Amino acid sequence: MVKKVMTQDQPENHFSPKWYLAILLGLGIFLFSSLSQAIDIRLGGQMRPRYEIQDRDFDKETESFQFLSTRIRLNVKTKVDEQLSSFIQFQSVRNFGDFDSGSSIDERDNSVGIHQAYFTVKKPFDLPMEVKFGRQEIILDGHRLFGNNGWNQGATTHDGVSIWLKKKNLTLTYIFSQTQENGTEGNDDDRDSTVHVAWLNLKKVLGGKFSGYFIYADEDSLNGQEFPDNDIYTFGFRQAGKVFGLKYRGEFYYQIGSADFLENTTNSGRSAFLFGVRIGKNFDVKYKPFITLWYDYLSGDSNEDEIYTAFDPLFPTGHKYHGFMDRFLNVGRAKPDGSFNLANGTQALGLQDLAVKVGFQPFKKVTIKGDLHFFWTAQEAHSAVVPASVVGDTYLGEELDLTLIYRFHPNLTFIGGYSLFLAEELMHNVGGRPDSTSFKPGDSDWGFIMLNYVF
Repeated sequence: MVKKVMTQDQPENHFSPKWYLAILLGLGIFLFSSLSQAIDIRLGGQMRPRYEIQDRDFDKETESFQFLSTRIRLNVKTKVDEQLSSFIQFQSVRNFGDFDSGSSIDERDNSVGIHQAYFTVKKPFDLPMEVKFGRQEIILDGHRLFGNNGWNQGATTHDGVSIWLKKKNLTLTYIFSQTQENGTEGNDDDRDSTVHVAWLNLKKVLGGKFSGYFIYADEDSLNGQEFPDNDIYTFGFRQAGKVFGLKYRGEFYYQIGSADFLENTTNSGRSAFLFGVRIGKNFDVKYKPFITLWYDYLSGDSNEDEIYTAFDPLFPTGHKYHGFMDRFLNVGRAKPDGSFNLANGTQALGLQDLAVKVGFQPFKKVTIKGDLHFFWTAQEAHSAVVPASVVGDTYLGEELDLTLIYRFHPNLTFIGGYSLFLAEELMHNVGGRPDSTSFKPGDSDWGFIMLNYVF
């Protein structure tokens, strides 16, 4: 055994790297504890794994595919005092086994990002308002024009500022969102996109709430391509509430502005509208059954002149409205070249949706729902977007959505669903792959199982 001899020039090192790490960790805990006493800090989050099996392309020859995705969130809320607070939400969205973001056997996981990060100032200058600065989810009313798109694992946020003035039954809101920034030097501002929102909400109106909207979307650039003037002005109203034991909703929105993407012309006008009505009833009997009837109309474009008449729903949570298979997420939304999303739209023909929704609770923690949609286009199909065999058609088909919800625990919910779309020939042409020689038209289905754990 060799005994190590210490000299004056070689002092003994009592601290290994593990000791340094332990000291730093202890200091971190001490500082965090001290900070927590000065500032109210609360942690929370979500884990939401979801298995899906899809066969959504209306092609008999293609096989269904399946995958398991997950959303993981960590929330940090801080409260300095009654006036100043902040919220930061970290988020990781990935598919199991996805090597692009790191899998269980590959630790190179770069998928974590900032979903929300804003601070809130309440009652500035003693005014009855609060101001939020930073990246934030924006939800107005029923997610029709502004929603968080929460079904998608990534969801939707906006970089901007929102000002909320609240007094008794009245809320006035202004929102600025920078939806696209193409640079900070040169003349790049001509390719930026911004949104301005003015929203009024008044409670205790006809047994519910009245909302008024004005939204200006300055979309001079779509995906980086420059257009001189592509503006959307949307204004309208929404009234929802409960009278005589019936839940109801009525809304109307009108759009004007420009649509310079249309056939690469300039000064093309825009004139489009959306209206929707809903009425429902919850029965206070065993199993708590309920039923809802609704009808939505989103105007379409005839391609007959330079006035673009397809309604663009802007930033909705589309999954809430026109079927859970998400076949109509891009109704009225143009691409930079003036074309439209084949997979999730109607080629700018608009949409009519007549739906019946029912449900009941067979057990205390279990809810079963069934939604049946009947879809038409708002505009008759024309030769610019469909073949001669379906010119003049409007009927797209039916979609049936079945959902089971089991509230296993206040913090853990199980959700399962199955959807079937019975497609007509017009749907095959606007939502399938009609340009493919191998395309065999058929129906489409989709199913999922999801766990939602929040803490």
